[in-house]
Amino acid sequence: LADLIRLDVVDGVRIDHVDGLYDPFGYLAALRALGPRQVWVEKILAPGELLPEGWPVEGSTGYDFMHEVTALLTYPGSRRALDRLWRRAAPDAPGWREEAYRSKQVVMQTVLSGDLTGLAHELDRIAERDYHTRDVTFEALREALADVIAGLQRYRTYLAHDGEGGAALLRETLEAARRRRAAGDPTPYDIIERVLLGAVREDLRADAAHWAHRFEQYCAPVAAKGVEDTACYRYLRLAAVNEVGGDPATIGMGLQAFHERGRARGARHPRTLLATSTHDAKRGEDTRMRMIALAELADDWRRLLAQLRPVLRRHRRRRGPSRADEYLFLQTLAALWEDGDRSGLADRLAAYMLKAAREAKLHTSWLHADPSYEEMLERFVRGVIADARTASILHPFAALLARYGFLNSITQTVLRLTAPGIPDVYQGSELLTLTLVDPDNRVAVDFERREQLLESLEPLLAEPTVEGVRAMAEARDERLKLYVTAALLRLRAAHPHLAAGTYLPLAAEGTAADHAVAYARVDGPSALLVIATRFPAVLERMEGWGDTSVPLPEAWADHTWRETLTGAEVAPGDAIRPAALALPWAVLLSP
Repeated sequence: LADLIRLDVVDGVRIDHVDGLYDPFGYLAALRALGPRQVWVEKILAPGELLPEGWPVEGSTGYDFMHEVTALLTYPGSRRALDRLWRRAAPDAPGWREEAYRSKQVVMQTVLSGDLTGLAHELDRIAERDYHTRDVTFEALREALADVIAGLQRYRTYLAHDGEGGAALLRETLEAARRRRAAGDPTPYDIIERVLLGAVREDLRADAAHWAHRFEQYCAPVAAKGVEDTACYRYLRLAAVNEVGGDPATIGMGLQAFHERGRARGARHPRTLLATSTHDAKRGEDTRMRMIALAELADDWRRLLAQLRPVLRRHRRRRGPSRADEYLFLQTLAALWEDGDRSGLADRLAAYMLKAAREAKLHTSWLHADPSYEEMLERFVRGVIADARTASILHPFAALLARYGFLNSITQTVLRLTAPGIPDVYQGSELLTLTLVDPDNRVAVDFERREQLLESLEPLLAEPTVEGVRAMAEARDERLKLYVTAALLRLRAAHPHLAAGTYLPLAAEGTAADHAVAYARVDGPSALLVIATRFPAVLERMEGWGDTSVPLPEAWADHTWRETLTGAEVAPGDAIRPAALALPWAVLLSP
């Protein structure tokens, strides 16, 4: 890497799984000393977590933004309805926090068991050197360690570089572990706390500091394998939000919270990456945008499930599939259903559901596959897809998901290309990306087709018209996503001062104010104003925007705005009315 950097052929370095390093801070400092122009880290940030202060990096690889946009566009008003449907599908399933705890315990007792044992032995050797703690057994320390690690709400605490915050999180986790084992001896938890916080004799501090690094290094793969690769395939209330770095316990995000994160990102890490698809995502960005529309169509979803019950009974066998696997399959099937030949869809979903079932580790797994369950699951998937009744029942609902999912996809694209940070366009996602988890998302990309489509759009990109862009939007033409991507990337290149400008949240007013995501990127007297629509299905049921408006700062009242996607002009005024805009999205450039 040093040789490549000296040759000046590397623009930047992306560090995968930074939490798995023994000393991430030391590694990043040494890497930065080699002289790369830019460094990003793949860091899974828990809700409310920020990158550690002092890390010499441009930012993260963008999972945090992916989670924020998904949450922002997920309608929170159907949470109770989705809760009821999930409880009906899996009445014995625990809540998300408990599921994550159990899943992390599973991986610590199986694939990561040896590492846990080694960590416990190291702790046991430290405890034996102090007569106050030498009587605590190795087994008790190992069990307490597993309890604490399973209950940790982050990938690691970074005690060495976030002493106060890390210690507070650790104490909170330890207290929860003690409550969970209220009838047991608290001494093992006290030992863990003292060693991690360095509250030991001076002659033990070096060993305690080494063990704390090892502890944190182990926490990261437990979280990755326990949460991403297990719990996300078990807790399926709304599978679309079960994403890397997401928080399936919550549905939705308020506008204020989204703006606070955007403002913080612009101030702390203005060159962080903004991702909505990655190689590790649980589903393609446009599949996700269709699936979150379920939250806006909860009543229709409930009726659809009732209509499908006879079909499902016909193809279900005595052993299953489990109701949870069935519920994941139905959410995914509804999002991907299209007219025409569905043999390819059956192959993809059969492979996807096999992987999902193995990842869940409840009825089969990678280590202990159950061929009879897996064969039955595949027959179920293929049987339901091939059943003529499925098509007649599912098609109208799937068409709604596709319609509102398309609107969500363009909103997501607009936000990624205009929010603070550097947009990361995952290869192939210039058009609709209706993929699932790997290997489904790693198929070869037809770049030649994309080049041809882009060439066909050049006249419209050169001279945008309302009619041309609106025609693509009304037809749900996937070229619109390519058009928006190209237009906004060119806008960023032409106005870099605005692409890096100050982030200014704007608050809509009126009956549909909560449906307008509005902000500006500001550099001196110049501004780029973004207005995008969320919850489009609910907005339609409200019969549109009504009197909703986005008030503008007084200094902009005399600005004539140019809408960059359509070329339309918006006359000066003290507010913008979304109802008067040509599209559900507007990116307005001031003089």
